[in-house]
Amino acid sequence: MYVIQITLLVIGIALLIGGYRKNDRNILVAAAVILFTSAAMVSFVNGFKDGFSGTQNSQSLINPAKQPNNSFKPTPLRGAS
Repeated sequence: MYVIQITLLVIGIALLIGGYRKNDRNILVAAAVILFTSAAMVSFVNGFKDGFSGTQNSQSLINPAKQPNNSFKPTPLRGAS
């Protein structure tokens, strides 16, 4: 995954330099999209993995017997009577 991120970063920088020298806005837009993709890819992939594995964990919400015993008791607010 990091190889893809570094590759997209290098391609984006190369397009940025080429678009700036040729004064071509379309190449600059492509460079911006590729650089944004390379920067956001790690967060997107991690979020996708967490969301995909969360569907397996959500099965315990259907059957309450599978849920762990949470003994959390909130403390009362100050000044509340």
